[in-house]
Amino acid sequence: MSASRLSLLLAAAFVFLSPFEAAGQDALLGSWSGPLRAGGMELRIVFHLEEAADGLTATMDSPDQGATGIPASDVTVTGDSLTLAVDRIGGTYRGVLSPAGDTLDGTWTQSGQSVPLTLAGTLTQPKGEGPHPAVVLLSGSGPQDRNSEVFNHKLFHVLADHLTRQGIAVLRYDERGVGDSGGAFEGATSEAFATDAAAAVRFLQNQPTVDRDAIGLLGMSEGGLVAPLVHTRHEPVAFLVLLAGPAVSGADIIVEQSARIAAAQGASSTAADSIRTVQRRLMDAVRSAPDSAALADRVRPLLSERGASSEQIDSQLDQLASPWFRFFVQHDPASTLRQVDVPVLALYGSRDLQVPPEQNVSPMRTALGTSPSDDTTVRVLDGLNHLFQPADTGLPTEYAQIDTTMAPAALQSVSDWIRSRMEGDRGD
Repeated sequence: MSASRLSLLLAAAFVFLSPFEAAGQDALLGSWSGPLRAGGMELRIVFHLEEAADGLTATMDSPDQGATGIPASDVTVTGDSLTLAVDRIGGTYRGVLSPAGDTLDGTWTQSGQSVPLTLAGTLTQPKGEGPHPAVVLLSGSGPQDRNSEVFNHKLFHVLADHLTRQGIAVLRYDERGVGDSGGAFEGATSEAFATDAAAAVRFLQNQPTVDRDAIGLLGMSEGGLVAPLVHTRHEPVAFLVLLAGPAVSGADIIVEQSARIAAAQGASSTAADSIRTVQRRLMDAVRSAPDSAALADRVRPLLSERGASSEQIDSQLDQLASPWFRFFVQHDPASTLRQVDVPVLALYGSRDLQVPPEQNVSPMRTALGTSPSDDTTVRVLDGLNHLFQPADTGLPTEYAQIDTTMAPAALQSVSDWIRSRMEGDRGD
């Protein structure tokens, strides 16, 4: 087994788009291609514009990254100016057609970034030349390093070590703004994290020791929400492993986890129900408020009734109004899961209080059952908590007190499943 450090350069870093040369029909119809340059690097970009009943439609290719047919969500033409919005990757192109009609001069911006964003991580590879099946690890909520270290447990270090010993290459990386990675974590949403993960997949596709047809994603907690987004919106993969992945909205998750944690700490059923009611009102406010001011107007009275101080209310409002929180609360994972067309393994711990199996297993099975995939497995592992440790209560306060970082049964379930699918597909 070998390990190496690496850097993943995101296309989001590039902001200057050089003139495009026209190829095809008159004016804007046809294909427009050109190099996108920054930081001494160059990527070929191609836009394809076609006529539709209500105007123009467009798709985008990035051949050097193996991405094709990315749909433009909006195409606007005003005089000799063209604007293409590509919401799937958070990018916008604005250009002006030359008088001769053979070039477009403009700029490309993506996610508001104007400097290179580098993700630093570690690739561990099994012994032998390969090519090996591979997996990218996607961590849970909050700023995480490549080891996903929480409560003195290096979850992804243990997971990567096990999987690599089982013949599976593993890529794990510091999240944006964490450790050796660039960018800023604050203000990013699960959708932004999905674009980072897509860049990690593209990195693996270019490794000679990796089987590019056997690359998958393993997401834990929020990572279990991000992984299907990557596959359906950004970079298709060969399989998905979802560990404690949400199958209902973040609003529903927060309501239930708050009540269950309180009950596990000794709160009465009446008190737990009261917590559900308050949390539901808070989540409804987040989902319905059009802006931060309206959210504050709806939340302040509610928290004041509960005896919160002004400082506590301000702190709570900062969290509720953050882009990450608003996306998490409003996003419906089931709608994405219903689009998945590759093998999926979804595992839950029976004592998980943060993503309770009683709340998520049935919706996960229902969503995957109506998806195009004909190979989905949803299991509950007895006695394990949210981190897949053997647990007594499942409370987060117990995590640091447990010696085991991740139960062997959970590790083996993941590696056995990946090997059975990917090695079978390769004829091994």
